[in-house]
Amino acid sequence: MALARWLGRTAEELARKMRSLRIARGSLDFDLPEGEVVFDPAGQPVSVQLSLGGTVQTQQPVSLNAQGVGGFTWTPTASGTWTVAGLAGQSGYSVAVAPTPTRTSLFVPNQVQAGTVTVLEATVRAAGSYLPAGTVTFTNAYTGEVYGTAAVGGTSAGTATGRISWTAPSPGGFRLTATYASANGSATGSSSTNTSTIISTPQLVSLLVPPTFTYGQQVTLTTRVNSTLLQGGVATWVDANGVVTNLPQGAGVIEQESSATWTPSTLGNQLVYASFSPTNSSQTGTTVQWVSVQPAPPADAMSVLLGGRGPLSTSAATTVTGGSRLSVAGSSGSGASVTFAATGPCYLLGSTLVTPASGGTCGLIASSTGAAGFGPSSAGFTITVTRAAKR
Repeated sequence: MALARWLGRTAEELARKMRSLRIARGSLDFDLPEGEVVFDPAGQPVSVQLSLGGTVQTQQPVSLNAQGVGGFTWTPTASGTWTVAGLAGQSGYSVAVAPTPTRTSLFVPNQVQAGTVTVLEATVRAAGSYLPAGTVTFTNAYTGEVYGTAAVGGTSAGTATGRISWTAPSPGGFRLTATYASANGSATGSSSTNTSTIISTPQLVSLLVPPTFTYGQQVTLTTRVNSTLLQGGVATWVDANGVVTNLPQGAGVIEQESSATWTPSTLGNQLVYASFSPTNSSQTGTTVQWVSVQPAPPADAMSVLLGGRGPLSTSAATTVTGGSRLSVAGSSGSGASVTFAATGPCYLLGSTLVTPASGGTCGLIASSTGAAGFGPSSAGFTITVTRAAKR
């Protein structure tokens, strides 16, 4: 009986020491953008510090479970090399955050009277929830002459808008370019070119449409009423080879503009019409614009390697050994960065997948924002972790 008690105490002390040694090493898992995993020497709730350029940008509390593991979600607010540290005084480790890709769309009136002042608008969209900050510069696409620069701003996640007033020159075809520049380098630059026809006679209504239309992707079509005196309503419709579709119109004319949304469901050239019917005058106006709807870009193809093996397959599980640390690497057809997230008992430590010694089933999710004619893509891989051999 005494021997049994002695053995029990010895085993308990050994387990406690092994746990103390394991925890005392301290580790932190950064799964961009999902979060961090922290082991605290005291086994208590801890704080994770995220620093950029030597300055702490944010500090997040983390509650640990019975195994001493915890996590939280973090969305990087700027590009650059971040330092992630789980404990005060630790050097932590570095994570490189790349600038988020952007796409700029220039909206110009399809027709505008020479010598009149009109508004040029550019919309900048970023991947994810990042709100682009910076400026948009409007230029003559032929001569490079700068017409103005506007700061971009907005409240919708991922979308910002910049506008300038522009006086249309002499009649004829005109081509303009809008170029976005990030305020702090946290987003890539992008540009868009669009055309306008300058006419000599007054035009009651104009259409502002994006330069490109993609099958299955919703766009906003804005009708501008070139009069501050008239009140009324706008109707917008599309004629695709004789098939007419009336588009849902937003609120009435506000600050001389009314918008409709359209999700193209037919490829090829189509006509977009906008008509204004005033309530305080008999003067009406209609305008029409040819648009070309292009096929949706193909999803960005990705290749993923785990521990130097691969490429991984989405249709078959990959088997690895528990208690391993395996490098994760990915490439995409567009050249865009591939980011990773882990699910289940596995976790990511930078670009290393850490597997549990007890085994289990994990998920590895790869994502690309797409670029250079490729659309965004995401792929999930099943990782089967076998129990580590006992020593």
